[in-house]
Amino acid sequence: MPPQLAAFVDDHREYDPDKAKALLKQAGHDGFRTSIYTSSYESVFTPMAVAYRDAVADAGITLTVRNASSDSYYTQIWMQKPLMVSYWFTGRPIDQLLNQIFRTGSSYNESAWSNKTFDGLLDDARAEMDDAKRLTLYQDAQRLVVEDGADMTPMFGDRLVGLSRDVVNYSEFGFEFDYLRIGLRR
Repeated sequence: MPPQLAAFVDDHREYDPDKAKALLKQAGHDGFRTSIYTSSYESVFTPMAVAYRDAVADAGITLTVRNASSDSYYTQIWMQKPLMVSYWFTGRPIDQLLNQIFRTGSSYNESAWSNKTFDGLLDDARAEMDDAKRLTLYQDAQRLVVEDGADMTPMFGDRLVGLSRDVVNYSEFGFEFDYLRIGLRR
């Protein structure tokens, strides 16, 4: 989760292409080739795919960056291909983010990652009344995502909303806002 959230955990995976190469060899592979899918849907998608391609090359992984049409990316590529670029706006509460993106069986679990210990930590956090204990449970859950998960988070982007003074009834919680009530001054 991003640094501005109270549950932020400053854990990360170390870049170690030699270890990755050794693990591939242990699994019976002397490198491999695959594709990473991207699109012009978002301006950062292709640069992220290229950066990832370059980062894994030293481990013996050859990635071909494949650009898909922006108008069909989320219907034909997203969660249809095994390796694709995606993003999440992170203004949502920690419980919503972890449950929506990483929980076993969630329709937004892009990598189909499943970890019973992680799911149990989320259940325990939802049931915990003590704020400090609940925060610790969410942080433990995040550590599992870093240690065992299949997603990679290269950065946390900020979101900027610019509105005219003529816009009325705009209020948001995280990324969500009331589309039906927003309007213009008369």
